[in-house]
Amino acid sequence: DWHGSDAAYRADKLRILGLPGVRSSVLNARDTVLAAAARTAPDPAFYGGPDGWDATPEGISYRGGPPAVRTGELPLRGEHNALNLCAALAALGAAGVAAPPLPAGLAGFAGLPHRLEVVADADGVVWVDDSISTTPESTLAALASFADRDVVLLAGGHDRGQDYAALARELAARRAVVIGLPATGGRLVEAARAAGLAGDRTLEAVDLPAAVALARGLAGSGAAVLLSPAAPSYNAYRNFEDRGDHFRALLQPALRLGDADRLGP
Repeated sequence: DWHGSDAAYRADKLRILGLPGVRSSVLNARDTVLAAAARTAPDPAFYGGPDGWDATPEGISYRGGPPAVRTGELPLRGEHNALNLCAALAALGAAGVAAPPLPAGLAGFAGLPHRLEVVADADGVVWVDDSISTTPESTLAALASFADRDVVLLAGGHDRGQDYAALARELAARRAVVIGLPATGGRLVEAARAAGLAGDRTLEAVDLPAAVALARGLAGSGAAVLLSPAAPSYNAYRNFEDRGDHFRALLQPALRLGDADRLGP
């Protein structure tokens, strides 16, 4: 909201490519805006496409070759994180640095807190802190990262006028359970219902403790309860870390799930 519009935000970010001293640029080939910007970008190198490092269902490969890292060897979940690795490898190449041996070069790597962080696992239900997700796009990436599980999504926060239509459509397609948090959770719940998600799979909670209590009764074995708010935290918390820490605290000591009816797949 500081930039005033999405167009202004993109223009300000792309301006970095033209600053003095920028001698090369590493760009996501899957992004049409960046592909267009490459016409004037200094010495562009692409990842996420067949001409460089790319993320495929099998893993990370270079120029269509065999996987240098197989999907099961990646330390972080999700295609977006696989593409981040591709970006890092492409940046090394642009700087003239040889890629480390793979997958050995990833040994010991651990993600940062609040980024698809599994903070509890009880009765077959994983509880995931993705409080860093403050946009609908990042929450879509989080959902895609748990494509193999039913999802109970806890979402909502400070309202900066973001469009939830695409997120709502994906939630309806996944038949997810959505628990809306103030202040934008109500808008997301309404959008999900408009997209076809059944009313009994869309609820609202007055705060995070109430949302966690609801999720305990609704998440069946094999599900993921995902705090991925698709909104900033400032209406209720100091920052996203504070929100994620509260989520973790609510799950301690070990979860005891109630006897309420569970929603199936």
